[in-house]
Amino acid sequence: MKKAIAFLITTALLLSIGACDGQIDSILTNLNAGEIQTDSTTEMQVDMQSQNDDSDDFFWHDVPIAPENDFKYGSNGDGGVEILGYNGNALKVRIPDTIEGMPITRIGENAFHENSRIAYVYIPKSVTSIGNTAFFGCAGLTNITIPDGVTSIGDYAFSGCTGLTEIKIHDRVISIGNWAFIDCAGLTNITIPDSVISIGAGAFHNCMDLTIYGSSGSYAEKYTLEEGVEFVVSM
Repeated sequence: MKKAIAFLITTALLLSIGACDGQIDSILTNLNAGEIQTDSTTEMQVDMQSQNDDSDDFFWHDVPIAPENDFKYGSNGDGGVEILGYNGNALKVRIPDTIEGMPITRIGENAFHENSRIAYVYIPKSVTSIGNTAFFGCAGLTNITIPDGVTSIGDYAFSGCTGLTEIKIHDRVISIGNWAFIDCAGLTNITIPDSVISIGAGAFHNCMDLTIYGSSGSYAEKYTLEEGVEFVVSM
């Protein structure tokens, strides 16, 4: 509808100032080819890109934030909160951004240790580290995104999470600990960003069908050559 209105206005203006037929034909061609976009078209493209960028947030939009009393927690000394345990029984656990008004900055050791019920976990973007054995033995866990605030993943952090098939790691992670994903038998692909400069011993041991994706010449590629893991250049 807006294209039709734009067409009529443009044509009327050109006729009123005696524009030649060639100019009108050129404008008609551009309109029909979609080269002249309305503001609403541009806004729609921006909105769609925004949705793609925030796809993880969109997935969690209708999942209620877990109440504070579902967690054991404590101060980690930097003005933030460390999650020490989970007492709830939800399949989808949406960890809150703050507890008692303080940001959650760490998922502590054994926080979800051997919790076989949880399937999805939302980690807030304020978190900077995932501790040793934080999700050890969470066999039912199928989906998790490492948010872009995290810089380190601890030893055995996801060991034995046999239900995991893929993991997203954002580009601020620097280190992946020893045996971090050992025995994740269902894990088939993981993208490791260029920011990673340390991958511990046996980090992907017994991930038999795993393909690691990353940049040519990256630390991840060097690691896969040493460990005999399939690597695909994707960045």
